[in-house]
Amino acid sequence: IRLSAGPIRSRSLSPRTSAPPMELDTFLYYWDESDGPQWQGWWITPDHVGNDRFFAFSRGAAASPDECRSWRGGDRSIDMCVASLGGGAMGVRASGLGFEGVYERESEERGHGRPAFRRTRDLTAAEAARIDA
Repeated sequence: IRLSAGPIRSRSLSPRTSAPPMELDTFLYYWDESDGPQWQGWWITPDHVGNDRFFAFSRGAAASPDECRSWRGGDRSIDMCVASLGGGAMGVRASGLGFEGVYERESEERGHGRPAFRRTRDLTAAEAARIDA
């Protein structure tokens, strides 16, 4: 596992446009305002925390990703929902975008004081229906 918690000042606001292959690690995490307010918020990125490529971003200081109501993929809004599944897991619904699934809580250290989550599996039909309700 490659981890990076370094500065992300060079992160562009251009999303990765292709769906990630299933074997690609995908992370959901919070980045604080220490690199500037434009980077503060919840991110979904491939490969590692702090990646300069991303799939989705929700700006702001929400305490948890399930509190985010607006997600962007680059300069466009995307239809996406994050919900707590209990037990430290978050469910991400983003139909057709390739990173939908269950994200299990990893650690506090990699999320700028908030938990970081790693995608571990696809959503079950029951979990997807619960998020959609």
